[in-house]
Amino acid sequence: MNETIPTPAGAFWRVFIRIVLVTGTFLLTSLAGSFLARRLGELTGIDNSYFRLLISSLPSIAAFLTIAAVNGRLKLIFSPRGFFTGLSVGASILVMALMSLLTDFYVAREEGFVRLPAEDIVFFTLAVFISAGFREELMFRGLILEAVRSEFDPRSKKGIYISVAVSAAAFGAIHFLNLTSADVTLKAVTFQALGAFAIGLLFGAVYVRSGCLLATVFLHGLEDFAGLMPSGVYGQRTLSESIEQVSVSGQFQPLIFFGAIALYLLRPSAIDKVVAPVAPPDDSNANCQGQE
Repeated sequence: MNETIPTPAGAFWRVFIRIVLVTGTFLLTSLAGSFLARRLGELTGIDNSYFRLLISSLPSIAAFLTIAAVNGRLKLIFSPRGFFTGLSVGASILVMALMSLLTDFYVAREEGFVRLPAEDIVFFTLAVFISAGFREELMFRGLILEAVRSEFDPRSKKGIYISVAVSAAAFGAIHFLNLTSADVTLKAVTFQALGAFAIGLLFGAVYVRSGCLLATVFLHGLEDFAGLMPSGVYGQRTLSESIEQVSVSGQFQPLIFFGAIALYLLRPSAIDKVVAPVAPPDDSNANCQGQE
C-alpha cells in the first residue's frame, strides 16, 4: 500500500496545536462546568459527587460536539453502524467488566451492603456513561485520535498506530488532573494514569477496527461502572478512595493484557480491512461499517 507521509515538522506542529486547543477547551469548559454544578447543587439541594461530575461535563460535551460539527464529523459520531462489531472486537473489555460486576455483587451480598437511594444510583450511572464514557471518548478518540490520523493517508498503518498511541498517552496524562483533589497522592494518580494509558490503547484499537465511536463510549462507560460500582451503588468508597486503592501490580497487569490485545487487534492483516472514518461526511455511512 502506498502511504502518504506528512512533512514531519509541519505535521507535528499541526497535531500539537490541535491537541493543545482540545485540551485547553476541556480545561476551560470543565471550570465552567464545575461552577455550574456547584450552583445547581445549591439551588436543588442535591449533594452528590456524581451529580456534580455529570453537570460539570456538559459544557465540555457541548464544545466538543461543536468542534466535531465544524469538522463535518457529527453524523459519524452518532452513527450506530459498526456498534456490534465494536462490542465483538472489544469483547475482552466486556468480559472483564461483567466479571467485576459479578464479583462486586457477590461481595455486596456476602457483606450485607445496602444499596444507595435510586436517585444516587441514577446520577452515578449517568455520570459514568455520559461524563466518562461519552465525553472522554469524544475528546480522545473522536477528536485527538482523528486529529493525528488526519495527517496520514486514511488507510496508513503508521497513521493508525501513531494516532492510537498518542490518544492513549493523552488519555493517561489527563488523569493527572485528579491531583487537584486534596485526598489523592501523586503515586496513586501515576498508577491510575498508567492503567488509563493501557486501556486507552484498547479503546483506540476498538475504535479504528469498528469505525464507530458509540461502541467505545458504551465499553468505556461499562468499564467505569464496573470499577466504581462499590462507590456509586453501595457508597462503600469515594472517588478519591477508589483512586488511592490502585496498586503497581494492579496497573502493570492491565498494561500488559490490554496492550497485547490492542496489538493483536491492530495486526497488519486486520488493519488492511479497516475503512477509515476520516473521509468526507458524504461517505459517513460506509465509514462506520466495521470489519472483522
